[in-house]
Amino acid sequence: MSDEQQGADDNRCAAIVLAAGAGKRFGDNKILNAKIDNKPLGLVTAERYRALMPTIVVVRAGESAVFSMFERSGFSPVVSERAKDGMGYSLAAGIKEAKLKQYVSYLVVLGDMPLVQVSTILTLQRALIAGTPIVRPTFRGQAGNPVGFQQTFSLALSNIAADKGAQDVVKAHASQVETVEVEDEGVIMDIDTPAMLADAQARV
Repeated sequence: MSDEQQGADDNRCAAIVLAAGAGKRFGDNKILNAKIDNKPLGLVTAERYRALMPTIVVVRAGESAVFSMFERSGFSPVVSERAKDGMGYSLAAGIKEAKLKQYVSYLVVLGDMPLVQVSTILTLQRALIAGTPIVRPTFRGQAGNPVGFQQTFSLALSNIAADKGAQDVVKAHASQVETVEVEDEGVIMDIDTPAMLADAQARV
């Protein structure tokens, strides 16, 4: 494959960053107000992926401050009108945008997981470009995120239960899942509480 072909394929693999959660366990809007190196948590996550691939950010309807934060940083946020009813709706909104932009594969990214290493993201991206149906990282045997999918799973991902993420699709197609063991604890570190945030800040 030529460098030109590789670059074209890279641009057809996108990240879908789900930044529409309520953050109830955190006690505040963590996507906006939790800080890593003095930058909002959600922005840290989204910018890490944007540096490597096209990135779609999904935000919650009514969260104008979150929308504006991403917009000021050069993103075009996708608003999920029913995000309050469950992650499934946010994911469906992201998948719809990915289909409109004709991406052929995507990484489903949780907006509160800013510590995934660049090397891990690139490894997952390469697996998708090579045609792996579903790919997910593991850390010391523990399943992590983000999870990558070919666009052939878009219908299944758009129709999962409102309160579920992509895990049901992964389970239903277990024979097509390739796991990649990484030395990257960031794949299992989501920031749900202030204590978790303090731990993440100490690792930066």
